[in-house]
Amino acid sequence: MGTYMQIPLDDIRVSDFCLCSETDPDILDRIRETYEQQGQGEPLIVRSMDDGYEVVVGRHQLESARELGWETIEATVKSFGNPQYLDSQRTKRDIRNQELGEYCETLSQEFGLADDEVGDLVGLSSKSVRDKISLLTDLEDSVCEKFKNGELPARKGLVILQLPKEEQPEFTQKMVDQNWTRDDLRANIEDFQRDTVVTIGCEGLDRLGLVSQLREKNVDILVDVRSPANGHFDPDKLASRFERVHGIEYRHNPELGAPAELLESYESQEIDHDEFGDRYRMFLHEDERKFQGFRKSPKTALMGTRKYPVPRDDQGLFCHRYHLAAELVEAGYFERMYDIAEDTVIKHPTLPKL
Repeated sequence: MGTYMQIPLDDIRVSDFCLCSETDPDILDRIRETYEQQGQGEPLIVRSMDDGYEVVVGRHQLESARELGWETIEATVKSFGNPQYLDSQRTKRDIRNQELGEYCETLSQEFGLADDEVGDLVGLSSKSVRDKISLLTDLEDSVCEKFKNGELPARKGLVILQLPKEEQPEFTQKMVDQNWTRDDLRANIEDFQRDTVVTIGCEGLDRLGLVSQLREKNVDILVDVRSPANGHFDPDKLASRFERVHGIEYRHNPELGAPAELLESYESQEIDHDEFGDRYRMFLHEDERKFQGFRKSPKTALMGTRKYPVPRDDQGLFCHRYHLAAELVEAGYFERMYDIAEDTVIKHPTLPKL
């Protein structure tokens, strides 16, 4: 927010803290041509000073208006809560990458500037501004710390950002241990994602909520392992539109569901957690061919019914997807399992002994 004003050009000066210290002649030419043909579009952003105004965003627009002989220009006057912060940056032409990211984030979050406005101030494109902010906000804490202290170059951090936060630390450690280049990172990230089997419960979700969570985790294939489907998310309807509308392949594998008699015994508490897991695993191993479809699969999610994979809050029972995912990890189809509701990566899941 700010105050919109028509301000005399003589009352506006260039901010000393602007990291973009030189104007680009090509940009000036384009803006001047636009101003001549269409007039001013976006207003400048300025801050009020004791002796006038300082331009925060729009230095090229200001210089173009001066070259055209304008006397006034449209501007939005914004109040910056901490101008001393901006003033402290004025000599930082050699600012480090992570410091520049922090500067961009401050301008965006505290001062309410859009990415293109921040970019105009610091001499970067909108995409570069967004990338620098993402390196500080979207990297997992331990990975972000490596970026801040210079151990993780920005170009590698941007590749790691393709992974969900919970998968970033292990992948980053592999990068360090094996001294991967950025090209190595790009080559290995897809295989790494395939090595994680995601699990999700459909309880409490609508279709769009389900799709949103799967997309956030970069899931390529949803394997519905419910048997029966319990009336929630009809498999025929999912099969007819899931890939066509949402771009995620859908498979219904009811043969991987817990048998009805076993579920009934478990839900009626005739058997306990350990016996349920033990008998379900024995059922899976009656025919090892049930697992074959998981070899070299793109990133896969298993969908069961219960919200959580393990007893949690008001849910007193395991969902069979936990035991299925654990079996797939133990059998070497995947290296780790991750449940969306639990938001936890498990590399060595605990299973009762058969």
